[in-house]
Amino acid sequence: MSLVTLPRTVRTFARLRVIAQVLTKEGFGHFVERLQLSKFVSALRWLRRQPVIEEPEVDPLVAIGARLVRVCEQLGPTFVKLGQIASTRPDVLPPAILTALEKLQDKVSPFPPEQARRIFHKDTGATVEKAFREFTDAPFASGSIAQVHRAITHDGQEVVVKIKRPGIDQLIQMDIYVLQWMADRAEAMFPELRPYHPKMLVDEFAQTIRTELDFINEASATSRFHEAFKDDPNISTPQVRWDLTGNSVLTLELMNGLRFREVLEGASGEAASCDRKALATNLAECFMRQYFELGLFHADPHPGNLLIQPPTRAVLFDFGMVGKIDDELIGRLVIGIYAAVKKEVDVLIDILADIGALGRETERGLLARDLRELLDKYYGLPL
Repeated sequence: MSLVTLPRTVRTFARLRVIAQVLTKEGFGHFVERLQLSKFVSALRWLRRQPVIEEPEVDPLVAIGARLVRVCEQLGPTFVKLGQIASTRPDVLPPAILTALEKLQDKVSPFPPEQARRIFHKDTGATVEKAFREFTDAPFASGSIAQVHRAITHDGQEVVVKIKRPGIDQLIQMDIYVLQWMADRAEAMFPELRPYHPKMLVDEFAQTIRTELDFINEASATSRFHEAFKDDPNISTPQVRWDLTGNSVLTLELMNGLRFREVLEGASGEAASCDRKALATNLAECFMRQYFELGLFHADPHPGNLLIQPPTRAVLFDFGMVGKIDDELIGRLVIGIYAAVKKEVDVLIDILADIGALGRETERGLLARDLRELLDKYYGLPL
């Protein structure tokens, strides 16, 4: 893929220049050179670039992880999201880098409340005053894609109002063009990266983030989860206020609870009253229902998207990223689980091949040996 395939706009080339400069500054100049992007870093800047100061860590992967975090933070929303998703891929990145990327936070400065009110009015057709009895102008959360305000409707329901950041769709679309171009070049010029399929990973990311930008899609998924779990005493999900929701605005029932990390780390106060074993069982059963009954699952269940209501109730929210499983895949997963329980390794490998989990160069004999060792280690242990 050549530069001709990129949208030929001043903004696109300016963005590519910024990416090349940030990568160079953070010690990835060799990557910039091999992608033939050095022309986007001015000669004077290239000659005067500061040496990268490595973090005082024994493991060099820790330093690389820290530098990747800085790259993502400097390049903004698209790259922060990419880093967050990459932090969930132990099949692609080593543990030290995953741990560093887990620290990425998409906290950015909020946009003005007047602008938020205008977006709400344009998207829903109602003014904030008409829609709510109370509306808090200062957002309690401000992320790379949207910011969130607390409000109370005229019928007395406490809600959260998620309002999309202005111009974010265009910025992310431009970044996706650039990332796809870079992935194509990386796959051509870095033979060692081909087994990881950079183009496929970027395409998957593009699909994921475009879905996250679609608030109607998120509202629909949230509504489906709410209907599925509304009668479950152990799982809660927010209700959608469709009358106050649009393409750029999502209004949801306010959910309260302890942060998941508080429960994991705390041994006092409300956290101490939580029944961890029951919570583990409830969450495991919740996701089994998603996989094998709903055919729809929460695809971003990190601790920030979970709340706990002591002693045993879990709250799931933020359904901007969901996965879908069709009946055929459910059937294969069931057979795969049965094969694992019965220690039928060859059947399990066939299932993995059928669902596309094996690469062309996967050595089945070695995989069978590793799977047998894994099953022998955990077979018969309580969940």
